[in-house]
Amino acid sequence: MSGPHGMLYGGDEIGALVFDPGHHSLRVGYAQEDTPKADIPAVIGVGPATHIPEAEEKVPDGNVT
Repeated sequence: MSGPHGMLYGGDEIGALVFDPGHHSLRVGYAQEDTPKADIPAVIGVGPATHIPEAEEKVPDGNVT
C-alpha cells in the first residue's frame, strides 16, 4: 500500500523528511532509509571588515551622575 518513501496516516500516504545538521555537512533524506538523499557541505564565509565611524565618535566623557 505505501511506497518506499511513505507511511500511511489516516488513509493518506506521507513521507517524513529528516534533516541532520552536522559540523561538516547537512544530510537530508527520508525516514526509515539507510542513507541520506543529499549530503551538503557546511560552508561558512566571512566578508571584509567594515568600518563604522559612528562607533568611534561615541566615547564616554567620564561624567557619571
